[in-house]
Amino acid sequence: MLSTKDLDYIDTKLVKQGKKVLNRAFVELIEWVDQEFQVRPINVYYDINKPFDNPRINIVLETHTEEQEFRQKNKFSFDKKKQDAIKERFIEIINVHGLTNDFRVENLLVIFSSFAPISVSEATMSISRDSYNKFYKKYKTEFIWDIHQSGSGLIIFFYKKEDIEKLKNHKIILEIEEEYYKLIKPYDEFNYIRKTSLYFDSKEKFEKSYNGNWMNYYR
Repeated sequence: MLSTKDLDYIDTKLVKQGKKVLNRAFVELIEWVDQEFQVRPINVYYDINKPFDNPRINIVLETHTEEQEFRQKNKFSFDKKKQDAIKERFIEIINVHGLTNDFRVENLLVIFSSFAPISVSEATMSISRDSYNKFYKKYKTEFIWDIHQSGSGLIIFFYKKEDIEKLKNHKIILEIEEEYYKLIKPYDEFNYIRKTSLYFDSKEKFEKSYNGNWMNYYR
């Protein structure tokens, strides 16, 4: 689950909205994962991974923090023991309920993802360009070089590195925080956003460390 256009995101959104009823096998698997690992998924999405033609189930968690519970300590790879345990339990469930014709399970891959970060991204993208431009023009003051949207918040670029500590608590920054929250909150369908997250950087660092290139900066 990487974007709002992904089918597993769309499917999970329908579940969250109460517009889709989960397959009983998925409901039972969610209950088992909750009991076994003390983390409750909000959806299970089954599909065929097209490039490799293997079946796959995506255990969808609410938050990124919950997703991390199913990764190894390095946070990059999934925890194989948990993957295998969930795979084994899913196969048991479909066998018990006579659903073996509904799901392919040979070479079944278990993955994990989180819903909230994509939902927040959707809220950000829902702010109209006109509304954001008015906000941007209002707050791009003489000491703020640029303002970029990022997740549920903003990256505020001052001109010099030393400006960050001097100006990050300026009253205009607090006003920016409040006003941007008013912009994004109406689109926060599942109430994930509690406040505007502010990040600070500088034009000086952007030019020296990233050669003034936005692709390098966001890589």
